[in-house]
Amino acid sequence: MDLLDTREAIHAGLLTPQGKILFEFFVVKTPAGYLLETGLSQTAALAKRLAMYKLRAKVDVKDAGGEVVVAVSLGDVRARPQGAIAFVDPRSD
Repeated sequence: MDLLDTREAIHAGLLTPQGKILFEFFVVKTPAGYLLETGLSQTAALAKRLAMYKLRAKVDVKDAGGEVVVAVSLGDVRARPQGAIAFVDPRSD
């Protein structure tokens, strides 16, 4: 998560103990906290899994799949609509 101090987004994953990929997602730091973007069909399962790990931490894990719209732009992310969160895909140049 410290990488978000120098990068606008990170590509991350949640694995089984054997190394099998359960979820892959992007993490973005916002003024309200952290936003994780994953496939819509995976949002509820990811939120449930992350809630298992929070234990006594003062963290709210919420599935916002119905509240947030995700779009891909092949153009310049600097020319984004007002209030939009945009980032360049950190997996490649």
